[in-house]
Amino acid sequence: MRSFFVCLLAGFLASLGGCLASQKRPTFQGPKSVQVLYSGDVRGEVEPCGCATGQKGGIPRRASFIRQALQKNPATLVFDTGNAFNGSDAQNPFLGPLIEKKARFIVEAMNEMGYSAYTPGVYDLALGKERLSNLLQGASFTVLESTKEKDLPNAKGDLFGDLFGIGMNVGVVGFALSENPSRDALGAFEKGFSTAVQSLKKKGAGLAIVLYSGPYRYLDSQIIQGVPLNTLVLLSYEGAMWPKPKVLGGGRVLLVSIPKEGQQMGQVELVLSDPSQPFVPRLEWMFAFYKRRMFEAALQKKDLKNRPLVEQRLELARAETEGLEKKNLFDWQVVPLDWRFIEDPKMKAGVDALKAQIQQAYARQLALATTAAEREKDGEKALSDKDCKSCHQEAWSAWSHTSHAKAFATLIEKKVDTNPECVACHSTGFDKELRLLELKDGTAKPNVLCSACHGHRPMHLKDPKGYPMETGARRTVCIGCHDPKNSPGFVFGPYIQAIRCDREGKKSL
Repeated sequence: MRSFFVCLLAGFLASLGGCLASQKRPTFQGPKSVQVLYSGDVRGEVEPCGCATGQKGGIPRRASFIRQALQKNPATLVFDTGNAFNGSDAQNPFLGPLIEKKARFIVEAMNEMGYSAYTPGVYDLALGKERLSNLLQGASFTVLESTKEKDLPNAKGDLFGDLFGIGMNVGVVGFALSENPSRDALGAFEKGFSTAVQSLKKKGAGLAIVLYSGPYRYLDSQIIQGVPLNTLVLLSYEGAMWPKPKVLGGGRVLLVSIPKEGQQMGQVELVLSDPSQPFVPRLEWMFAFYKRRMFEAALQKKDLKNRPLVEQRLELARAETEGLEKKNLFDWQVVPLDWRFIEDPKMKAGVDALKAQIQQAYARQLALATTAAEREKDGEKALSDKDCKSCHQEAWSAWSHTSHAKAFATLIEKKVDTNPECVACHSTGFDKELRLLELKDGTAKPNVLCSACHGHRPMHLKDPKGYPMETGARRTVCIGCHDPKNSPGFVFGPYIQAIRCDREGKKSL
């Protein structure tokens, strides 16, 4: 009997060995055109707030862009480089439920849009592993974790295979790094980056794609430049401007980035010719190609002078183009998600339903708000415009003709007056922990009132000289609401002149 099982095991191992030997790596026959689309640092934004015209972004437009790109080239992969959710206010008892509702919708939308992989960023991880795990329960895309635990749903160390369907194995990994990492954390990142790419090389990858959530400056190291495999690094960049593509390691490592908040998508188009060759900008190939065409056209002229010289230069141009055709070409652009992309109807309906749920939830909380008598204390109640009008009639009159005086009415008109993300900038005197509740009990007031610019000093009513108000608006105060996302056309100088309460020559407060 024992010999029978030994023979059976030997036969099984022999057949398994035969199967493994028969599995061949996909045969790559370049050049092949592929594209990579990616988002990053979206931070829970599902659509523009609607405060101004010309705003960009939103999941409905993102879905439309991805669909159009897939129609042009089906050999497309879609990724998110992290910070898809907003973890900064996760522990806020008033904002926490809002963050979770939006995060779950974002996961469903990423499933629908066909995302291949996502790596958790620092803001995502701020939610805590347990909370983030609950939010990702329905994810159909791969969650790339660089840690050993792999305790998030659908988590893997890498995504590997002929992902483009072109006969070339591609490996995808993800990393997150904080803004100011310790020396040990930075060393672990650099080692992990190098080890991961080397592992993909051993597995037979012809291209590595790294989803990176972290500062740009930590990628320019000798360890990362020395990876043995062509590597495309996708990252989001926190800044008004973003760096151009950067090629490191003799063309082996290509870095591309986009700004934050989901207003743009990154698009990388690659012509993969030979895994052993570096990355070269497609523009470089185009210059060489048209230079060759120019010499070819010149030689068609019968009266051409210096023909031997032109023929010599044509041969050099041909050699240059032929050499570039063997290398891997790339194009990169940041695509603004603006009016050029119609809002996907299905995604738009989902966003509208989400907004309705959020407003209903906060409307119920408003009904449970405490009364003014229960909460009011000395100096707590915010000043109203009527408090200021009694002494500053002319300044009040000037203010009353500005859009600040009608700020809350615009929310009522658009039926978003119970949206906590909108109310904060259309009212005055909020405590971050309470927000909407304050409108109910009187410790905050609708509209952008005098105290928004001149400071919250209730004792000024009793003792104006002892408690003087501030002189006026400062740029740092204004950009709290007039930021690039909510107020893209904001320019401090002209704006401040339009709302000054002393703009008719009256003495400033």
